[in-house]
Amino acid sequence: MEHAHELTPEPFISHFPKYLLLIVVTCQAISIALSWPLWQIRIDPPNLPLLPSLRCFAMSWPMLLSLAFVIARPKHGIGVHAGTLVLAIAFDQFRAQPQFIGLAILLFACVGSVGRRIVRWYLTSTWLWAGIHKLVSPDWLGPTSWSLIEELSIRPDTFYLPFAIIVGITEVSLGVLSIFRPRLAAPLCVALHIGIVLFMSPIGVGKNESVIPWNIAMAIGGFYCLRNASTPFSTSKGESAIACLLLVLPMGFYFGWVDRSCAAVLYSDSLPKGLITTTTGTRRINAPDTLAVPFPQNARALRQYFELTANPGEKLHIADPRRMVDDHFYLLSRSRTAQPIDVDQFFAAQNGQVAGVGLDLQRAIFALSRGGATMLRESAGDMVYAVKFSPGHVDPELLDWLIELPNVRQVQLADTDISDADLKTLSQLRLLTGLGIDHTSITDEGLIPLLSLPYLTYVECEGTSVSNQTREFLSDRSSLIQ
Repeated sequence: MEHAHELTPEPFISHFPKYLLLIVVTCQAISIALSWPLWQIRIDPPNLPLLPSLRCFAMSWPMLLSLAFVIARPKHGIGVHAGTLVLAIAFDQFRAQPQFIGLAILLFACVGSVGRRIVRWYLTSTWLWAGIHKLVSPDWLGPTSWSLIEELSIRPDTFYLPFAIIVGITEVSLGVLSIFRPRLAAPLCVALHIGIVLFMSPIGVGKNESVIPWNIAMAIGGFYCLRNASTPFSTSKGESAIACLLLVLPMGFYFGWVDRSCAAVLYSDSLPKGLITTTTGTRRINAPDTLAVPFPQNARALRQYFELTANPGEKLHIADPRRMVDDHFYLLSRSRTAQPIDVDQFFAAQNGQVAGVGLDLQRAIFALSRGGATMLRESAGDMVYAVKFSPGHVDPELLDWLIELPNVRQVQLADTDISDADLKTLSQLRLLTGLGIDHTSITDEGLIPLLSLPYLTYVECEGTSVSNQTREFLSDRSSLIQ
């Protein structure tokens, strides 16, 4: 029996379930086809089972067969398809993508009012948190939105920030409306997801095609669930508990407790990333284009990939931009186990190990480049090793970003208005070897805190108030190291 708070479906709405079922099944099948290699047994990149002891299986045909069962017996088939997807993810974490999970959840809207209400809360959580994640993400409000606008051949310096803010606010607004004014939210849902489809299609940026079917289904399924709802809150205790779980669970992402695929982290880009230091250079951990999905960016999967693909003695840096989660550093042992090491051990070259290379934080590169700093790399794709600031005024806050470039060895601040207090920030640059402060107001008070840095041997300090004693100390240290 329908709950009293549900409206009697309008005639055109009452025919939606069977058509919606066909639409969602078709979208899931297309998504699987677009990412066909993802569902196979692979060597490069290797499958990443949730438990190392699990034997991996190809899941493309089982997934499609479960969709056929959904068409034949919807009420039982939907559960079978969801279970098949869970099994596929257990065999390979690459498959834990929000589009596959989201489409499986949308199917429950086709089998009764309870399923429709639960799906509505899933949609609400997705919209609300997708917007929140973006609005609190320096990456989304910086390099990510910049690159998206740039791909549209539009001047990013003018439009990237309004674009980023408007998208975030739109998603949050849709989430709030779906709670308190669900019927008003229905047309906004359609507009948002059709807009995403156009943006991701060849008409827009032409990338990440596997999310297009999901967004088509979200537009149609969201409209159906919202148009068919009348009050913001469920009367069932069980439904209320599910709603609360869906609304609160994504918060755990910021503590490292919940993976991005279950936390509606969509394009905000505040995700852990991995860089492997090999005996011949560095290698970023990414998924190949053939999989049509990104790498499952969580520390567990990054570490597991490292153990399966690296050689003993190589090192891994997992850079995590979340404030509540620390970076991690690992050394691959002879038994092919990732051994945690501290940051000093990571950057040191000893006992036949390579000297680790840390991963640069993209938001730091973006901020420094917007502030007029020039960054140097050994070659394209390498990490930044030197930063030069233009003469004149330097915003002291820009120096804080240098800490997020862990491989910086040289900093040029000549002819700037940098002060002693500002310079103390550089004491955290553990690999700093050279510093240029010619013709600045720097004195011993600003320079002496840097003398504890183990590799600092060369300081250009002409036209400053640095004492002869400090200069002699630096000269003697340089001679000893050489």
